[in-house]
Amino acid sequence: MLLAGWSLVIVICLAWGIGSYPLIDQDEGRNGEVAREMAATNDYVLPHLNGLPYIDKPVLSFAATAAAMELLGPTELAARLVPLLCSLATALLIGCYAGRWYGREAGWVAGIAAIAAPLSLAFSRVVILDSLLALLVAASLVAFDTAIERRVAGRNDRPWNVLAWAAIGLGILTKGPVALALPLMIVAPYAVWRRASWAVWNPIGPVIAAALVAPWVGFMEARLPGYLRYVAITETWQRVSSDELQRSQPWWYLIAIAAVGFFPWWLLVFGRRDTRPRPDPRRVLAWLWLLVPMVFFSLSRSKMPQYILPLMPAVALLVASRWRGSRRPARPGAWLALAGWSAIAAAMIAIAVGAIDTGRLNPAVAAALSTPSWIMAGVCLTAVVVGAAAIRSEHPRALVVALGLPVVAIPVVLGPAISALAEDRSERALVQLIQTELPAETEVLGLEAWRPSVAFYLRRPVPIASRDGDELRSNFIVRTAERWIRDDGVLRPVPDPPSSVARCDQPTVVLVHARRRDLQSMLATSGLETIWSGPKLAAFFCDPSAPRPEPTPVPVASD
Repeated sequence: MLLAGWSLVIVICLAWGIGSYPLIDQDEGRNGEVAREMAATNDYVLPHLNGLPYIDKPVLSFAATAAAMELLGPTELAARLVPLLCSLATALLIGCYAGRWYGREAGWVAGIAAIAAPLSLAFSRVVILDSLLALLVAASLVAFDTAIERRVAGRNDRPWNVLAWAAIGLGILTKGPVALALPLMIVAPYAVWRRASWAVWNPIGPVIAAALVAPWVGFMEARLPGYLRYVAITETWQRVSSDELQRSQPWWYLIAIAAVGFFPWWLLVFGRRDTRPRPDPRRVLAWLWLLVPMVFFSLSRSKMPQYILPLMPAVALLVASRWRGSRRPARPGAWLALAGWSAIAAAMIAIAVGAIDTGRLNPAVAAALSTPSWIMAGVCLTAVVVGAAAIRSEHPRALVVALGLPVVAIPVVLGPAISALAEDRSERALVQLIQTELPAETEVLGLEAWRPSVAFYLRRPVPIASRDGDELRSNFIVRTAERWIRDDGVLRPVPDPPSSVARCDQPTVVLVHARRRDLQSMLATSGLETIWSGPKLAAFFCDPSAPRPEPTPVPVASD
Protein backbone atom coordinates (compact mmCIF):
# COMPACT_ATOMS: atom_id res chain seq x y z
CA MET A 1 0.00 0.00 0.00
CA LEU A 2 2.88 2.38 0.74
CA LEU A 3 4.32 2.13 -2.77
CA ALA A 4 0.87 2.34 -4.39
CA GLY A 5 0.05 5.48 -2.41
CA TRP A 6 3.46 6.95 -3.21
CA SER A 7 2.86 6.30 -6.91
CA LEU A 8 -0.37 8.30 -6.71
CA VAL A 9 1.51 11.17 -5.06
CA ILE A 10 4.09 11.04 -7.87
CA VAL A 11 1.38 11.33 -10.54
CA ILE A 12 -0.17 14.34 -8.79
CA CYS A 13 3.18 16.11 -8.37
CA LEU A 14 4.23 15.32 -11.93
CA ALA A 15 1.11 17.05 -13.27
CA TRP A 16 1.33 19.93 -10.77
CA GLY A 17 0.96 23.27 -12.53
CA ILE A 18 1.84 21.78 -15.90
CA GLY A 19 -0.30 24.30 -17.77
CA SER A 20 0.44 27.32 -15.60
CA TYR A 21 3.64 28.61 -17.20
CA PRO A 22 4.33 29.63 -20.81
CA LEU A 23 5.98 27.51 -23.47
CA ILE A 24 9.74 27.85 -23.33
CA ASP A 25 11.48 28.79 -26.58
CA GLN A 26 12.99 27.37 -28.68
CA ASP A 27 11.98 23.69 -28.52
CA GLU A 28 8.71 23.94 -26.61
CA GLY A 29 7.54 26.93 -28.58
CA ARG A 30 8.43 25.30 -31.90
CA ASN A 31 6.83 21.93 -31.15
CA GLY A 32 3.76 23.59 -29.69
CA GLU A 33 3.40 25.86 -32.72
CA VAL A 34 3.70 22.95 -35.17
CA ALA A 35 0.91 21.13 -33.31
CA ARG A 36 -1.21 24.30 -33.10
CA GLU A 37 -0.98 24.86 -36.86
CA MET A 38 -1.84 21.21 -37.46
CA ALA A 39 -4.98 21.53 -35.34
CA ALA A 40 -5.89 24.89 -36.92
CA THR A 41 -5.55 23.64 -40.51
CA ASN A 42 -6.70 20.04 -39.93
CA ASP A 43 -3.70 18.93 -42.01
CA TYR A 44 -2.65 15.90 -39.97
CA VAL A 45 -0.22 14.65 -42.60
CA LEU A 46 2.26 17.43 -43.42
CA PRO A 47 3.50 19.40 -40.38
CA HIS A 48 3.95 23.16 -40.77
CA LEU A 49 5.96 25.71 -38.83
CA ASN A 50 4.98 29.35 -39.25
CA GLY A 51 3.02 28.35 -42.33
CA LEU A 52 5.93 26.53 -44.02
CA PRO A 53 6.48 22.76 -44.38
CA TYR A 54 8.32 21.40 -41.36
CA ILE A 55 9.79 18.01 -42.14
CA ASP A 56 12.69 18.03 -39.71
CA LYS A 57 10.66 15.58 -37.58
CA PRO A 58 7.86 13.14 -38.51
CA VAL A 59 4.20 13.59 -37.84
CA LEU A 60 2.92 11.33 -35.05
CA SER A 61 3.81 13.30 -31.91
CA PHE A 62 2.63 16.56 -33.49
CA ALA A 63 -0.64 14.88 -34.50
CA ALA A 64 -1.23 13.55 -30.97
CA THR A 65 -0.62 17.00 -29.47
CA ALA A 66 -2.81 18.61 -32.13
CA ALA A 67 -5.61 16.21 -31.17
CA ALA A 68 -5.22 17.32 -27.55
CA MET A 69 -5.51 20.93 -28.71
CA GLU A 70 -8.69 20.08 -30.61
CA LEU A 71 -10.17 19.03 -27.25
CA LEU A 72 -8.61 21.56 -24.87
CA GLY A 73 -7.71 24.44 -27.16
CA PRO A 74 -4.20 25.67 -28.04
CA THR A 75 -3.08 25.94 -24.41
CA GLU A 76 0.05 25.04 -22.49
CA LEU A 77 -1.80 22.15 -20.83
CA ALA A 78 -2.82 20.67 -24.17
CA ALA A 79 0.70 21.11 -25.55
CA ARG A 80 2.31 19.26 -22.60
CA LEU A 81 -0.36 16.61 -22.08
CA VAL A 82 1.00 14.01 -24.51
CA PRO A 83 4.55 13.94 -23.07
CA LEU A 84 3.10 13.64 -19.56
CA LEU A 85 0.82 10.75 -20.48
CA CYS A 86 3.60 9.00 -22.40
CA SER A 87 5.98 9.23 -19.42
CA LEU A 88 3.33 7.80 -17.11
CA ALA A 89 2.53 5.04 -19.61
CA THR A 90 6.23 4.13 -19.87
CA ALA A 91 6.47 3.84 -16.08
CA LEU A 92 3.32 1.70 -15.99
CA LEU A 93 4.62 -0.55 -18.76
CA ILE A 94 8.02 -1.15 -17.19
CA GLY A 95 6.39 -1.62 -13.79
CA CYS A 96 4.06 -4.33 -15.09
CA TYR A 97 6.90 -5.98 -17.01
CA ALA A 98 9.22 -6.03 -13.99
CA GLY A 99 6.39 -7.22 -11.76
CA ARG A 100 5.79 -10.18 -14.05
CA TRP A 101 9.37 -11.41 -13.58
CA TYR A 102 10.39 -10.18 -10.14
CA GLY A 103 7.18 -9.88 -8.16
CA ARG A 104 4.61 -7.23 -7.36
CA GLU A 105 6.77 -5.13 -5.06
CA ALA A 106 9.61 -5.06 -7.57
CA GLY A 107 7.13 -3.94 -10.19
CA TRP A 108 6.11 -0.93 -8.08
CA VAL A 109 9.78 -0.12 -7.53
CA ALA A 110 10.51 -0.27 -11.28
CA GLY A 111 7.59 2.01 -12.14
CA ILE A 112 8.60 4.55 -9.49
CA ALA A 113 12.25 4.51 -10.55
CA ALA A 114 11.27 4.95 -14.21
CA ILE A 115 9.41 8.20 -13.52
CA ALA A 116 10.97 9.65 -10.33
CA ALA A 117 14.32 10.51 -11.93
CA PRO A 118 15.40 14.02 -13.00
CA LEU A 119 15.57 13.19 -16.72
CA SER A 120 12.16 11.49 -16.78
CA LEU A 121 10.61 14.30 -14.75
CA ALA A 122 12.04 17.03 -16.96
CA PHE A 123 10.89 15.54 -20.26
CA SER A 124 7.45 14.62 -18.95
CA ARG A 125 6.69 18.32 -18.46
CA VAL A 126 7.92 19.84 -21.72
CA VAL A 127 6.62 19.70 -25.29
CA ILE A 128 9.04 17.22 -26.81
CA LEU A 129 8.86 14.18 -29.09
CA ASP A 130 11.19 11.94 -27.10
CA SER A 131 8.68 10.98 -24.40
CA LEU A 132 6.53 9.24 -27.01
CA LEU A 133 9.64 7.70 -28.57
CA ALA A 134 10.73 6.33 -25.17
CA LEU A 135 7.31 4.71 -24.71
CA LEU A 136 7.39 3.09 -28.14
CA VAL A 137 10.98 1.83 -27.73
CA ALA A 138 10.06 0.30 -24.37
CA ALA A 139 6.93 -1.26 -25.86
CA SER A 140 8.88 -2.78 -28.75
CA LEU A 141 11.54 -4.27 -26.45
CA VAL A 142 9.00 -5.69 -24.00
CA ALA A 143 7.09 -7.23 -26.91
CA PHE A 144 10.27 -8.63 -28.47
CA ASP A 145 11.31 -10.20 -25.17
CA THR A 146 7.87 -11.76 -24.77
CA ALA A 147 8.11 -13.13 -28.32
CA ILE A 148 11.56 -14.57 -27.54
CA GLU A 149 10.30 -16.21 -24.33
CA ARG A 150 7.38 -17.77 -26.15
CA ARG A 151 9.60 -19.07 -28.93
CA VAL A 152 12.05 -20.58 -26.44
CA ALA A 153 9.07 -22.28 -24.77
CA GLY A 154 7.80 -23.60 -28.12
CA ARG A 155 4.72 -21.36 -28.17
CA ASN A 156 3.33 -19.00 -30.83
CA ASP A 157 5.44 -15.83 -30.86
CA ARG A 158 3.99 -14.18 -33.96
CA PRO A 159 1.48 -11.78 -32.30
CA TRP A 160 4.21 -10.34 -30.07
CA ASN A 161 6.60 -10.02 -33.00
CA VAL A 162 3.93 -8.08 -34.90
CA LEU A 163 3.26 -5.88 -31.85
CA ALA A 164 6.98 -5.11 -31.48
CA TRP A 165 7.37 -4.12 -35.12
CA ALA A 166 4.17 -2.08 -34.99
CA ALA A 167 5.70 -0.10 -32.12
CA ILE A 168 8.82 0.40 -34.25
CA GLY A 169 6.70 1.66 -37.14
CA LEU A 170 4.94 4.16 -34.89
CA GLY A 171 8.34 5.16 -33.49
CA ILE A 172 9.61 5.91 -36.99
CA LEU A 173 6.56 8.14 -37.48
CA THR A 174 7.54 9.87 -34.23
CA LYS A 175 11.31 10.42 -34.49
CA GLY A 176 12.52 8.82 -37.71
CA PRO A 177 15.02 5.99 -38.34
CA VAL A 178 16.43 6.08 -34.80
CA ALA A 179 13.24 4.33 -33.69
CA LEU A 180 14.24 1.41 -35.94
CA ALA A 181 17.91 1.33 -35.01
CA LEU A 182 17.51 1.69 -31.25
CA PRO A 183 15.39 -1.40 -30.47
CA LEU A 184 17.17 -3.61 -33.01
CA MET A 185 20.70 -2.81 -31.80
CA ILE A 186 19.52 -3.99 -28.36
CA VAL A 187 17.34 -6.97 -29.15
CA ALA A 188 19.31 -8.51 -32.05
CA PRO A 189 22.30 -9.65 -29.94
CA TYR A 190 19.93 -10.60 -27.12
CA ALA A 191 17.92 -12.85 -29.45
CA VAL A 192 21.12 -14.48 -30.71
CA TRP A 193 22.14 -15.22 -27.11
CA ARG A 194 18.69 -16.72 -26.44
CA ARG A 195 18.87 -18.68 -29.72
CA ALA A 196 15.55 -17.24 -30.82
CA SER A 197 16.39 -14.77 -33.58
CA TRP A 198 13.34 -15.75 -35.61
CA ALA A 199 11.20 -14.16 -32.89
CA VAL A 200 12.74 -10.84 -33.99
CA TRP A 201 13.26 -11.33 -37.72
CA ASN A 202 10.04 -13.06 -38.73
CA PRO A 203 9.33 -11.10 -41.96
CA ILE A 204 5.70 -10.49 -41.06
CA GLY A 205 6.83 -7.96 -38.44
CA PRO A 206 8.90 -5.73 -40.76
CA VAL A 207 6.07 -5.85 -43.29
CA ILE A 208 3.70 -4.51 -40.63
CA ALA A 209 6.14 -1.70 -39.77
CA ALA A 210 6.58 -0.84 -43.44
CA ALA A 211 2.81 -0.83 -43.94
CA LEU A 212 2.49 1.75 -41.17
CA VAL A 213 5.27 4.00 -42.42
CA ALA A 214 5.18 3.73 -46.22
CA PRO A 215 1.88 5.55 -46.94
CA TRP A 216 2.95 8.65 -45.04
CA VAL A 217 6.49 8.61 -46.49
CA GLY A 218 5.10 8.18 -50.00
CA PHE A 219 2.73 11.09 -49.51
CA MET A 220 5.55 13.29 -48.23
CA GLU A 221 7.84 12.43 -51.14
CA ALA A 222 5.06 13.17 -53.60
CA ARG A 223 4.18 16.46 -51.97
CA LEU A 224 7.76 17.55 -51.27
CA PRO A 225 10.17 15.91 -53.75
CA GLY A 226 13.51 15.25 -52.08
CA TYR A 227 11.96 14.41 -48.70
CA LEU A 228 13.51 10.93 -48.52
CA ARG A 229 16.98 12.20 -49.38
CA TYR A 230 16.69 14.95 -46.80
CA VAL A 231 15.66 12.49 -44.05
CA ALA A 232 18.31 9.91 -44.97
CA ILE A 233 21.23 12.31 -45.47
CA THR A 234 20.68 15.43 -43.39
CA GLU A 235 18.49 14.31 -40.50
CA THR A 236 20.07 10.87 -40.07
CA TRP A 237 23.56 10.41 -41.52
CA GLN A 238 24.89 13.94 -40.97
CA ARG A 239 23.42 14.00 -37.45
CA VAL A 240 25.45 10.90 -36.57
CA SER A 241 28.64 11.46 -38.55
CA SER A 242 29.28 15.21 -38.70
CA ASP A 243 28.94 18.57 -37.00
CA GLU A 244 26.56 19.73 -39.72
CA LEU A 245 23.73 20.30 -37.23
CA GLN A 246 26.03 22.03 -34.71
CA ARG A 247 25.22 19.70 -31.80
CA SER A 248 28.65 18.21 -31.26
CA GLN A 249 29.67 17.38 -27.69
CA PRO A 250 32.59 15.45 -26.13
CA TRP A 251 32.29 11.65 -25.97
CA TRP A 252 31.57 11.68 -22.21
CA TYR A 253 28.74 14.23 -22.45
CA LEU A 254 25.84 11.75 -22.32
CA ILE A 255 27.52 9.73 -19.57
CA ALA A 256 27.55 12.88 -17.43
CA ILE A 257 23.92 13.57 -18.35
CA ALA A 258 23.01 10.00 -17.36
CA ALA A 259 24.80 10.29 -14.01
CA VAL A 260 22.62 13.29 -13.15
CA GLY A 261 19.47 12.38 -15.07
CA PHE A 262 19.22 8.79 -13.78
CA PHE A 263 20.14 9.74 -10.19
CA PRO A 264 19.69 8.23 -7.64
CA TRP A 265 18.46 4.97 -9.13
CA TRP A 266 21.56 4.01 -11.09
CA LEU A 267 23.44 3.74 -7.79
CA LEU A 268 21.14 0.85 -6.83
CA VAL A 269 21.93 -1.11 -9.98
CA PHE A 270 25.18 -2.51 -8.60
CA GLY A 271 25.45 -4.95 -5.74
CA ARG A 272 26.26 -8.52 -4.87
CA ARG A 273 27.22 -10.71 -7.79
CA ASP A 274 24.55 -13.10 -9.04
CA THR A 275 25.80 -16.60 -8.25
CA ARG A 276 23.26 -18.49 -10.33
CA PRO A 277 24.78 -20.72 -13.04
CA ARG A 278 22.92 -18.94 -15.87
CA PRO A 279 22.51 -15.15 -16.09
CA ASP A 280 19.08 -13.68 -15.58
CA PRO A 281 17.80 -13.00 -19.14
CA ARG A 282 16.01 -9.81 -18.08
CA ARG A 283 19.20 -8.39 -16.58
CA VAL A 284 21.09 -9.24 -19.77
CA LEU A 285 18.42 -7.46 -21.82
CA ALA A 286 18.46 -4.46 -19.47
CA TRP A 287 22.27 -4.14 -19.64
CA LEU A 288 22.14 -4.28 -23.44
CA TRP A 289 19.30 -1.74 -23.35
CA LEU A 290 21.46 0.60 -21.29
CA LEU A 291 24.98 0.14 -22.64
CA VAL A 292 24.64 -0.45 -26.40
CA PRO A 293 22.70 2.79 -27.12
CA MET A 294 24.92 4.70 -24.69
CA VAL A 295 28.00 3.67 -26.67
CA PHE A 296 26.24 4.42 -29.96
CA PHE A 297 25.09 7.90 -28.94
CA SER A 298 28.44 8.70 -27.31
CA LEU A 299 30.23 7.91 -30.58
CA SER A 300 27.72 9.97 -32.56
CA ARG A 301 28.79 13.55 -33.29
CA SER A 302 25.34 14.94 -32.46
CA LYS A 303 24.37 14.68 -28.78
CA MET A 304 21.36 16.01 -26.90
CA PRO A 305 20.21 15.09 -23.36
CA GLN A 306 16.89 13.70 -24.56
CA TYR A 307 18.65 11.08 -26.71
CA ILE A 308 19.14 8.86 -23.64
CA LEU A 309 15.60 9.22 -22.27
CA PRO A 310 14.62 5.78 -23.73
CA LEU A 311 17.36 4.20 -21.56
CA MET A 312 15.77 5.08 -18.20
CA PRO A 313 13.44 2.02 -18.25
CA ALA A 314 16.55 -0.18 -18.44
CA VAL A 315 17.86 1.37 -15.22
CA ALA A 316 14.45 0.84 -13.59
CA LEU A 317 14.45 -2.82 -14.69
CA LEU A 318 17.93 -3.36 -13.27
CA VAL A 319 16.86 -1.83 -9.95
CA ALA A 320 13.79 -4.09 -9.87
CA SER A 321 15.94 -7.14 -10.47
CA ARG A 322 17.53 -6.45 -7.05
CA TRP A 323 14.14 -6.62 -5.34
CA ARG A 324 13.53 -10.38 -5.66
CA GLY A 325 12.56 -12.24 -2.50
CA SER A 326 15.03 -11.44 0.25
CA ARG A 327 17.38 -9.66 -2.16
CA ARG A 328 17.52 -5.89 -1.78
CA PRO A 329 19.84 -3.18 -3.12
CA ALA A 330 23.30 -3.26 -1.60
CA ARG A 331 23.73 -0.76 1.20
CA PRO A 332 26.72 1.09 -0.33
CA GLY A 333 24.65 2.22 -3.31
CA ALA A 334 21.81 3.41 -1.07
CA TRP A 335 24.21 5.31 1.19
CA LEU A 336 25.85 6.93 -1.84
CA ALA A 337 22.44 8.04 -3.08
CA LEU A 338 21.68 9.65 0.29
CA ALA A 339 25.10 11.31 0.23
CA GLY A 340 24.16 12.78 -3.15
CA TRP A 341 20.94 14.24 -1.75
CA SER A 342 22.96 15.67 1.16
CA ALA A 343 25.25 17.43 -1.31
CA ILE A 344 22.27 18.83 -3.20
CA ALA A 345 20.78 20.06 0.10
CA ALA A 346 24.05 21.88 0.79
CA ALA A 347 23.96 23.43 -2.69
CA MET A 348 20.36 24.62 -2.14
CA ILE A 349 21.35 26.25 1.15
CA ALA A 350 24.31 27.91 -0.56
CA ILE A 351 21.99 29.36 -3.21
CA ALA A 352 19.55 30.56 -0.54
CA VAL A 353 22.25 32.41 1.45
CA GLY A 354 23.94 33.80 -1.66
CA ALA A 355 27.12 31.74 -1.39
CA ILE A 356 26.59 30.56 -4.97
CA ASP A 357 26.51 33.39 -7.49
CA THR A 358 23.19 33.60 -9.36
CA GLY A 359 24.14 36.86 -11.05
CA ARG A 360 23.96 35.35 -14.52
CA LEU A 361 20.31 34.49 -14.03
CA ASN A 362 17.48 36.85 -14.83
CA PRO A 363 16.81 38.84 -11.61
CA ALA A 364 13.21 37.54 -11.50
CA VAL A 365 14.44 33.94 -11.72
CA ALA A 366 17.10 34.52 -9.04
CA ALA A 367 14.52 36.11 -6.72
CA ALA A 368 12.09 33.24 -7.29
CA LEU A 369 14.79 30.77 -6.20
CA SER A 370 15.35 32.23 -2.74
CA THR A 371 12.57 30.70 -0.63
CA PRO A 372 12.17 27.51 -2.72
CA SER A 373 15.89 26.81 -2.24
CA TRP A 374 15.39 26.66 1.53
CA ILE A 375 12.36 24.40 1.11
CA MET A 376 14.17 22.15 -1.36
CA ALA A 377 17.10 21.83 1.04
CA GLY A 378 14.64 20.74 3.74
CA VAL A 379 13.09 18.17 1.41
CA CYS A 380 16.50 16.72 0.56
CA LEU A 381 17.50 16.51 4.23
CA THR A 382 14.18 14.86 5.05
CA ALA A 383 14.88 12.29 2.34
CA VAL A 384 18.32 11.65 3.85
CA VAL A 385 16.94 11.14 7.37
CA VAL A 386 14.08 8.89 6.24
CA GLY A 387 16.38 6.96 3.90
CA ALA A 388 19.01 6.40 6.60
CA ALA A 389 16.34 5.14 9.01
CA ALA A 390 14.99 2.85 6.30
CA ILE A 391 18.42 1.35 5.62
CA ARG A 392 19.11 0.74 9.30
CA SER A 393 15.68 -0.77 9.94
CA GLU A 394 15.76 -2.73 6.68
CA HIS A 395 12.56 -1.10 5.41
CA PRO A 396 13.13 -1.04 1.63
CA ARG A 397 9.73 0.45 0.77
CA ALA A 398 10.47 3.54 2.85
CA LEU A 399 13.86 3.75 1.15
CA VAL A 400 12.15 3.91 -2.26
CA VAL A 401 9.98 6.78 -1.06
CA ALA A 402 12.97 8.64 0.39
CA LEU A 403 15.13 8.29 -2.71
CA GLY A 404 12.45 9.69 -5.00
CA LEU A 405 11.12 12.40 -2.67
CA PRO A 406 13.38 15.30 -3.80
CA VAL A 407 12.73 14.60 -7.49
CA VAL A 408 8.98 14.40 -6.98
CA ALA A 409 9.02 17.65 -4.99
CA ILE A 410 10.66 19.67 -7.78
CA PRO A 411 7.47 20.70 -9.66
CA VAL A 412 5.75 21.77 -6.45
CA VAL A 413 8.62 23.42 -4.58
CA LEU A 414 10.47 24.97 -7.53
CA GLY A 415 7.28 25.90 -9.37
CA PRO A 416 7.78 29.67 -8.91
CA ALA A 417 11.35 29.50 -10.23
CA ILE A 418 10.24 27.34 -13.18
CA SER A 419 7.52 29.86 -14.00
CA ALA A 420 9.96 32.77 -13.79
CA LEU A 421 12.42 30.95 -16.06
CA ALA A 422 9.65 30.19 -18.56
CA GLU A 423 8.51 33.81 -18.59
CA ASP A 424 12.12 34.85 -19.22
CA ARG A 425 12.45 32.46 -22.17
CA SER A 426 9.03 33.00 -23.72
CA GLU A 427 7.35 35.92 -25.45
CA ARG A 428 3.87 35.36 -24.00
CA ALA A 429 3.99 38.69 -22.15
CA LEU A 430 4.92 40.50 -25.39
CA VAL A 431 1.94 38.98 -27.19
CA GLN A 432 -0.35 39.93 -24.30
CA LEU A 433 0.90 43.52 -24.61
CA ILE A 434 0.20 43.50 -28.36
CA GLN A 435 -3.29 42.08 -27.89
CA THR A 436 -4.34 44.37 -25.04
CA GLU A 437 -2.55 47.68 -25.70
CA LEU A 438 -2.43 47.98 -29.49
CA PRO A 439 -5.16 48.22 -32.18
CA ALA A 440 -6.83 44.94 -33.12
CA GLU A 441 -5.63 45.23 -36.73
CA THR A 442 -1.96 45.43 -35.70
CA GLU A 443 0.34 43.26 -37.81
CA VAL A 444 3.56 41.68 -36.54
CA LEU A 445 6.72 41.43 -38.66
CA GLY A 446 10.03 39.88 -37.73
CA LEU A 447 13.02 41.75 -39.12
CA GLU A 448 15.59 38.95 -39.26
CA ALA A 449 14.11 37.72 -35.97
CA TRP A 450 11.45 35.22 -34.91
CA ARG A 451 10.46 33.32 -31.80
CA PRO A 452 8.01 30.40 -32.00
CA SER A 453 6.07 31.39 -28.89
CA VAL A 454 5.09 34.67 -30.61
CA ALA A 455 3.29 32.72 -33.33
CA PHE A 456 1.84 30.27 -30.79
CA TYR A 457 0.27 32.96 -28.61
CA LEU A 458 -0.80 35.14 -31.53
CA ARG A 459 -2.47 32.01 -32.98
CA ARG A 460 -1.14 32.80 -36.45
CA PRO A 461 2.11 32.68 -38.45
CA VAL A 462 4.36 35.73 -38.18
CA PRO A 463 5.94 37.03 -41.43
CA ILE A 464 9.74 37.27 -41.33
CA ALA A 465 11.97 39.50 -43.43
CA SER A 466 14.84 37.07 -43.80
CA ARG A 467 17.91 36.32 -45.87
CA ASP A 468 17.81 32.51 -45.60
CA GLY A 469 15.04 31.47 -43.17
CA ASP A 470 17.57 30.65 -40.46
CA GLU A 471 15.36 32.33 -37.86
CA LEU A 472 13.01 29.32 -37.95
CA ARG A 473 15.82 26.94 -37.00
CA SER A 474 14.58 24.35 -39.45
CA ASN A 475 17.33 22.58 -41.37
CA PHE A 476 14.93 21.87 -44.22
CA ILE A 477 13.70 25.47 -44.54
CA VAL A 478 17.26 26.86 -44.47
CA ARG A 479 18.32 24.45 -47.22
CA THR A 480 15.29 25.27 -49.39
CA ALA A 481 14.83 28.96 -48.49
CA GLU A 482 14.80 30.05 -52.13
CA ARG A 483 11.48 28.18 -52.56
CA TRP A 484 9.72 30.15 -49.86
CA ILE A 485 11.07 33.73 -49.87
CA ARG A 486 8.63 36.02 -51.67
CA ASP A 487 7.17 39.47 -51.10
CA ASP A 488 3.74 38.25 -49.98
CA GLY A 489 4.84 35.12 -48.08
CA VAL A 490 5.65 34.36 -44.48
CA LEU A 491 9.30 34.49 -45.53
CA ARG A 492 10.04 37.80 -47.24
CA PRO A 493 13.15 39.47 -48.62
CA VAL A 494 14.88 41.88 -46.28
CA PRO A 495 13.84 45.39 -47.39
CA ASP A 496 16.46 47.48 -49.10
CA PRO A 497 17.12 49.63 -47.21
CA PRO A 498 15.96 47.87 -44.01
CA SER A 499 14.82 51.23 -42.62
CA SER A 500 11.90 51.15 -45.09
CA VAL A 501 9.96 48.93 -42.64
CA ALA A 502 9.35 52.19 -40.73
CA ARG A 503 7.03 53.30 -43.55
CA CYS A 504 3.96 51.22 -42.68
CA ASP A 505 0.43 51.36 -44.10
CA GLN A 506 -1.18 49.83 -41.01
CA PRO A 507 -0.21 49.47 -37.34
CA THR A 508 2.75 47.10 -37.22
CA VAL A 509 4.97 45.66 -34.53
CA VAL A 510 8.51 45.07 -35.82
CA LEU A 511 10.52 42.42 -33.99
CA VAL A 512 14.31 42.44 -33.98
CA HIS A 513 16.78 40.25 -32.12
CA ALA A 514 18.08 41.68 -28.85
CA ARG A 515 21.68 41.35 -30.03
CA ARG A 516 21.06 43.40 -33.21
CA ARG A 517 21.83 46.82 -31.79
CA ASP A 518 22.28 48.17 -35.31
CA LEU A 519 18.69 47.35 -36.28
CA GLN A 520 17.35 48.70 -32.99
CA SER A 521 19.20 51.97 -33.49
CA MET A 522 17.93 52.23 -37.05
CA LEU A 523 14.27 51.74 -36.01
CA ALA A 524 14.56 54.17 -33.11
CA THR A 525 16.17 56.77 -35.40
CA SER A 526 13.29 56.24 -37.85
CA GLY A 527 10.84 57.33 -35.15
CA LEU A 528 9.41 53.97 -34.08
CA GLU A 529 8.45 53.55 -30.44
CA THR A 530 10.15 50.84 -28.40
CA ILE A 531 7.37 48.83 -26.73
CA TRP A 532 9.33 45.79 -25.57
CA SER A 533 12.91 45.00 -24.65
CA GLY A 534 13.48 41.40 -23.58
CA PRO A 535 16.46 39.04 -23.34
CA LYS A 536 15.83 37.70 -26.86
CA LEU A 537 13.63 40.20 -28.70
CA ALA A 538 13.07 43.92 -28.93
CA ALA A 539 9.79 45.18 -30.36
CA PHE A 540 9.03 48.51 -32.05
CA PHE A 541 5.60 49.91 -32.93
CA CYS A 542 4.97 51.55 -36.28
CA ASP A 543 1.87 53.76 -36.18
CA PRO A 544 0.99 54.99 -39.72
CA SER A 545 -0.85 58.02 -38.30
CA ALA A 546 2.07 59.26 -36.18
CA PRO A 547 4.46 61.88 -37.59
CA ARG A 548 7.98 60.55 -37.95
CA PRO A 549 11.27 61.84 -39.34
CA GLU A 550 12.32 60.53 -42.70
CA PRO A 551 14.06 57.17 -42.15
CA THR A 552 17.82 57.48 -42.16
CA PRO A 553 19.67 54.52 -43.65
CA VAL A 554 22.05 52.99 -41.17
CA PRO A 555 24.72 50.47 -42.17
CA VAL A 556 23.47 47.06 -41.07
CA ALA A 557 25.99 44.48 -39.97
CA SER A 558 25.47 41.02 -41.35
CA ASP A 559 25.13 38.07 -38.95
